[in-house]
Amino acid sequence: LQRIIYRIKYFLLQTNLYVSLGAGALCYACIRLQKIGPALPFILIAMLYVLSMHIFNHLTGREEARYNDPDRALFYEKYKYPLAALAMFAGMMGLLKAMEMGTLPFLILTIMSLLGLSYNLRVIPWAIGGKYRRIRDLPGSKTILIALAWGVVTALFPPLSVKGTIALTTFAIFFLATGMVFVRTAFFDILDMQGDRIVGKETIPILLGEKQTLQLLKGILIGAAAVFLLLGVTGGMVLLGIFLAICPLSLMALISAHAKGFMLPGMRLEFLVESHFVLAGLMTALWSLLV
Repeated sequence: LQRIIYRIKYFLLQTNLYVSLGAGALCYACIRLQKIGPALPFILIAMLYVLSMHIFNHLTGREEARYNDPDRALFYEKYKYPLAALAMFAGMMGLLKAMEMGTLPFLILTIMSLLGLSYNLRVIPWAIGGKYRRIRDLPGSKTILIALAWGVVTALFPPLSVKGTIALTTFAIFFLATGMVFVRTAFFDILDMQGDRIVGKETIPILLGEKQTLQLLKGILIGAAAVFLLLGVTGGMVLLGIFLAICPLSLMALISAHAKGFMLPGMRLEFLVESHFVLAGLMTALWSLLV
């Protein structure tokens, strides 16, 4: 049974299916906080977009993976064609679903997809860009851009598609989604510092240092928990605010456990980090059943 569970977790993480499930769950939480419906089309688009972009970027940026995660690099080398087909299928289905919603949703998702695909490509000539020829070459770009992409597709895309405008509350929810994903990605960057240094990649933990980065992440998570509570109180959803505040606080406890040596790097730690986004969706679903 343990072997079966291990293989399931391994498959879900390596294919990014679990990451995309977390994106859909986070989108569901953002939609309920904004009182937008129906939720299913936006959840599907968030899942398909994140799945497609993460697979494509893993396929085109395997250099540091050989040092940071050799197992994943080998997996992507072995199954690169099926994974490329899955990424293309997910991207196309997401765009088709957005097209059904109207011109504005389709344009937003198309622009986001093009930006995501260009992350690892050499778009700037050497004579102009020097060593910064790709978006990924910019210091700290990976963490910031991944967080912004998730924030847009989970928090901004639904209200823009339904209403065509963004309310003040939406910016707070966008901060929450972006902040949670920023913490997730920056924490993984901390785990990958050695390999990133070898290939010359300038991530936020390398720029700031591990200790300062951990302090920054904890501050963001405390702020996220406070904003969840505030949104719940002001929106008449106190119980939902309390439920969702558990997610950043739990993630902070997990990061602290790793920093103190109680949680070693590996698949178990990665799975637990990704599970906090799934937890946000489960907490929101539980609230929906109770109210």
